Parts: sequence; structure tokens; C-alpha cells
Amino acid sequence: VTALAAKGYGAAGIADRGNLYGLHGFLSACRERGVKPLVGAELDGLLLLARDMSGFSNLSSLITAYRLGEGDLATLVAAHAEGLHVITNHGPTLAELKGRVPSLYRRVCTSRDIVRDGIAPVVAPPLLCLAPDDLPVQRLLRAIAAKRTVAEVPKRPTEGFTLAEYEEQTARLDALCPEGATNRAAIAASCSIEKIDHG
Repeated sequence: VTALAAKGYGAAGIADRGNLYGLHGFLSACRERGVKPLVGAELDGLLLLARDMSGFSNLSSLITAYRLGEGDLATLVAAHAEGLHVITNHGPTLAELKGRVPSLYRRVCTSRDIVRDGIAPVVAPPLLCLAPDDLPVQRLLRAIAAKRTVAEVPKRPTEGFTLAEYEEQTARLDALCPEGATNRAAIAASCSIEKIDHG
């Protein structure tokens, strides 16, 4: 958050995989640095962003239901979609969710994701880490998560960019898909969670 604020970013999102563990520290850092937080999580390639506290409640319930194996992901997402932006570039999942989720977007991470199919695009390449120097730590964390040795894990995932790469890719895709850039700004503007109130 500090690095993004220094570069002039007005908003930043968090999307832990399958949980919300990093949320409170992230919200605190955003408040301290004047950056608007976007609250979300990633479930099997679906980026889920909460628009408001109702969406956050649905996101929490969705994560719990999915982790408990209470249904397939598409069915659970459709049942908990109120207050959420649902973003993915996985074609079969998009086809399954089309018409069942009010705020569904095709995630544009590369030029191959620019498809005219009636689903609104959003340019949102994955940000992996800030700088190349962070890649060894990121690799170690992936090895721990996979219960593998570092040597068994690729030096970097097939998807994800350093901040400089992310900015370059985003600028290129924004030029190719202006609607995706407009939608990214609209999504950021629509999200309004500054703190989590547990009542």
C-alpha cells in the first residue's frame, strides 16, 4: 500500500486466495496512506470484490460455504452474488454464471481475453509482487503452501506481474480495450468499505 500510494494510486485491492486473512492490516494501511481499499478474495480463479457491507457478508458466507464443500463454486457464487463484483477470464465459468450474476465481468489479463461475447470486460492483470527482488520470497511462500521444496516450485508462476510489468501490461490492454479500463474505474468507484464493523 505504501508503494502504491507513493506512485499515486488512489485505490488498491486485496484478494487473498480462499480467505480474508490479510484484510484488517490492509484496511489499516489504506486508512493511514489515504488509499481507497477494495475488499475481495479469490476462489479458484474467480476474483470477488465486495461493493458494500452486504457484499462483504455474502463474500464471507460464500468462502465458508465453499470451504465446507456445500456445493459447486458457480452455484454458490450465484447464491451469494448480491453486493459482489464477480470477475474471471475462465470461459466455462463465465458461461455458467452469465445471467445468474448481476455484476459479472470478463477479466482481461492478456490480449487473448478481449472477447466480444456480451460480458463486460475489465482490464485487471494480476499483480504478483512489487519488484523482481520479491520473487524469491514469493516462491518460498508458494513452496510452503504446496508443501514442496523451493527447487520443486517454478521461479515464478505462469501468471502475475511485478508492479512495473503490471503497469506496462495494464497500459497496453487499456489501449486495446478502453471499455475494460472504464469498467475498472467504475468498479473501484462503486466499492465503499472503509472498515469492517463487527457490530
